[in-house]
Amino acid sequence: MKKKLIMGLGSIILLFAVGGAITVWNLESLTNNEKNVERALNEHHDYLWAVSNLLTAQAELYRYQAGYAGNLADLKSSVDNLNNDVSHLMTDTSDESQKASLKEVLSLIDEYKQKVSLILINEEREVRLKLEKDASELGDRVKERLLGLYAVSQAETDQLTPIMERIVSLSKLVIYLTLFFSGTLAIAGSVWLIKGITDSVNRLIDGTNALSAGDFAQRIDITSDDELGVLSERFNQMAEAISKREQEVKGAMEELGSTNEELRASYSKMEALTYDLEQAKNELEVQHRRLVESKEYLQSVLEDSPDVIVTTDTEGNIVEFNKGAEEILRYTRKELIGTPVEFLYQDEAERRDILKIVEEKGKATNYEARLKTSDGKVLDVSLTISLLRDGIGNVIGTVGISRDITEIKKKREELLYLYKALQETTLALEAARTDLEKKVEERTSELREANEKLIESNIKIKEGDRLKSEFMANMSHELRTPLNAVIGFSEVLLDGIDGEISDVQKIDVTHIHDSGVHLLEIINDILDLSKIEAGKMDLVVEEVDLNAVIAGVAPIARTLIKGKDINLMTQIDENLPTIIADSKRLKQIILNLLSNAAKFTEEGEIAIKAESAENGYFVISVRDTGIGIKEEDMPKVFEKFRQIDMSSTRNKGGTGLGMAITKKLVEMHGGTIALESRVGAGTTFSVKLPLIYDGDNV
Repeated sequence: MKKKLIMGLGSIILLFAVGGAITVWNLESLTNNEKNVERALNEHHDYLWAVSNLLTAQAELYRYQAGYAGNLADLKSSVDNLNNDVSHLMTDTSDESQKASLKEVLSLIDEYKQKVSLILINEEREVRLKLEKDASELGDRVKERLLGLYAVSQAETDQLTPIMERIVSLSKLVIYLTLFFSGTLAIAGSVWLIKGITDSVNRLIDGTNALSAGDFAQRIDITSDDELGVLSERFNQMAEAISKREQEVKGAMEELGSTNEELRASYSKMEALTYDLEQAKNELEVQHRRLVESKEYLQSVLEDSPDVIVTTDTEGNIVEFNKGAEEILRYTRKELIGTPVEFLYQDEAERRDILKIVEEKGKATNYEARLKTSDGKVLDVSLTISLLRDGIGNVIGTVGISRDITEIKKKREELLYLYKALQETTLALEAARTDLEKKVEERTSELREANEKLIESNIKIKEGDRLKSEFMANMSHELRTPLNAVIGFSEVLLDGIDGEISDVQKIDVTHIHDSGVHLLEIINDILDLSKIEAGKMDLVVEEVDLNAVIAGVAPIARTLIKGKDINLMTQIDENLPTIIADSKRLKQIILNLLSNAAKFTEEGEIAIKAESAENGYFVISVRDTGIGIKEEDMPKVFEKFRQIDMSSTRNKGGTGLGMAITKKLVEMHGGTIALESRVGAGTTFSVKLPLIYDGDNV
């Protein structure tokens, strides 16, 4: 029995020892898991702080971009805190993948710090804007990486809670089994121990679940001094710290949200302001470029000006001295820059007098002064000087333009002398003019009387010419009647109607007949010319076939060239339309031209040509290979009773009226006549007439 009791007690003690060992192992396992939870929560807390510091740095950067001063220290501090938080996370974690991610985040943060440092020291606006944009992009990348690591930490925390619950459940099962096999002697102590452990573990589990759910006000009420009491106290301290940090983060997030809205509004305003500034900058650049171009153009004009252009400062010292001044005054620019301008004046007091005028009136215009050159000569100049002002209207000196009038003054004196002489001459001329006016009036009166007499004489001459034409017309008619009788009776005698006559008588009668015919032609020419000049010849217009007219004239022309070695040629345009003209007078025009050509051509050819011309006209031309006309005699061809070569005319006969009548008839048709001739080569007469004569062409 004793042995069995000892064995039972030993078994009970062994069971207690085994149960205690299992219980201790479970407690240690719980403690380790609690530490893992605490580590995960601390890591979770550090990620929150890192994100908070990053948001603070971004907010300070936005404020700096918006132009708020006084936030530079906060910006640097936030970036440093962010770097410390990430370094601390990298040190605490044992996960190699997290360490690699945190190392990459640290590299981005270092680059971010460099961009921020460059922003703070760089004053060039465009470079700073580029750096600010790059820093913002880097901040967004860091935030994205931190939030990703934060999500991983949150997932690990969420995973630890059910694991811990399963370990606690398993520990319960092991403890219950241990107590069951320990016997009834250990039931009371085991029940009490298990109940205490289970209650503490349950409270730890409930607190962990509440903390994971976001209830940071949760606390665990365990007052024992064992590991569970220490773990409970550490849990409560951690929950308190997380609760405070959560409140701080919430406050910071709310402040950041408000600040972010303000920054967005400020950024929008900044963008608008930046656009306006950019536009203003572009406009200023354009204006600056124009000012530079204007300055260069003005400088070029000043340098190229032949006048003396000198600018001075407020003390009267020379500032600019152009090339025209160097050429005229014989000084170099280098010699006179900084020299008092009075040095150039022959009389220095003259400069002071000019400045008084400038101070009173603002400028002095065309003031005649005397300047001296480097070789001792004195020049008379016309000086215009005015005040020189800067962009805001302050007087910064004077600018003077001088023109050399030395020669002009000499000319002026000469002109003055000449003017006096001219005045004396003018007085003499005035006296002579008065005398001349009297003589002109007397002579004008005489001319007026002579002109009146000349007008009367002209009227009488015209009247006499008209009476002559009427007389010639009437006289020619009276002469033509008996002349026709002489020609008719001579033809009767030649034809033997009244009986045969001897050969000698025939010769005499032939001479009488030919002379009568010739005299009749002369009378007809005189009669036609008289009718034309008296205005008694009217044209009878009708449709005319020009081919028929020329064909009718050709036989007559052949009788004119009979016995001569002359070839008569005609060339008429087949497309020439029917014309409207006086057929009889048109035939007379052509016959006169052919008769004139036959008269002065002994051999060769005579050609008549008709063709259309532009603007409703046609041209008839008669060309011969006769003796030709001298150039100086051409204007005389169409004059009345004018014979170019008296000897030839006498040989050929004629009155000198044929071409004059031809010209009159052409003009009555509204046409023109022209000639081309060369001595020894022949002559060409060209008549240009309208296709349709309507009376308005004359």
